[in-house]
Amino acid sequence: MKMEKMHFVLALIMLIVVAGCATAPLKAGGNATSREAQTTVTETTTSTSEPSAPAAPAAPAAASYEITDDTMNKLNTLFKLGDVMAVSESSRKMNFGDSYVFAVGIGNPSMASESFQLKAELKKTYDKSLNSILSNLSYANSWLERNNYELKTLKRGERAVVSFIVEIKNLVDGTKPKPGTYEFKLTVLKNDNWDYPKVEYASKTIAIQLV
Repeated sequence: MKMEKMHFVLALIMLIVVAGCATAPLKAGGNATSREAQTTVTETTTSTSEPSAPAAPAAPAAASYEITDDTMNKLNTLFKLGDVMAVSESSRKMNFGDSYVFAVGIGNPSMASESFQLKAELKKTYDKSLNSILSNLSYANSWLERNNYELKTLKRGERAVVSFIVEIKNLVDGTKPKPGTYEFKLTVLKNDNWDYPKVEYASKTIAIQLV
């Protein structure tokens, strides 16, 4: 009987130990599996804004009637000390609707003081076959409307730079100009005892090739 009681006590102790192990919590670092399912909700946003209107075309840049640095550099290369006149370019190709500003240099290397004024006029027109284009050269005056030449008084050794503006547009009679060469004569007039510049001091020719 003593042996059986001892076995019973040992068996009871073992049951208590096993029950205690089964109810002990998992320690940190143990492999636990969560039974809670995680649900991810994605929100979809619907845009209610209306499509943007197409951008309006950019306005064409306004023509500039100032002498550019590049044109001034061309004139400075040609306008030497002692020269009475120089132009930045003697010819230029242009299209209908184009405008360009030439630089014209006027110098007074020797006279004590004198007043000068620039004059521009069309002198000759011809096509590839050298046939005349305009019967009336004054029709091209519409190309020169931007020019307004004032008196320039220069002392000995002084120089001045003025602009010569050409705009290729319809002629005075409203017709579109034909392709070809249009030669303009630029003349520097001086007073020489007159009340206004009248005597030719120097001149240069600029050929516009309309393509």
